[in-house]
Amino acid sequence: MNTTLTLLHPGIETPVASKPMLAPRLASLEGKRVALLDNGKVNGGALLAAVAAKLKSLGIGDVRAWKKQHAAQSGDKLFPELLGWKPDLMLTAIGD
Repeated sequence: MNTTLTLLHPGIETPVASKPMLAPRLASLEGKRVALLDNGKVNGGALLAAVAAKLKSLGIGDVRAWKKQHAAQSGDKLFPELLGWKPDLMLTAIGD
């Protein structure tokens, strides 16, 4: 059995013949978990708060928010908790 694993850094190299893979579209948002990531820009939180209120009014199962301290900060420290919550959908906003 021949097994080959190829690792690529997405910021540097991409396979020539590859096409971006899109996540499958959700059939419905009803009962789904939605994670919101505020990137720390001026109006990002306000925009996501409005989105959260709208989603809750539509019967979304659960909406939770995470916030980076500022836009230049990596989200790496937030991702384990965020992804551990196992959201069905994640949204982010820049809010400029």
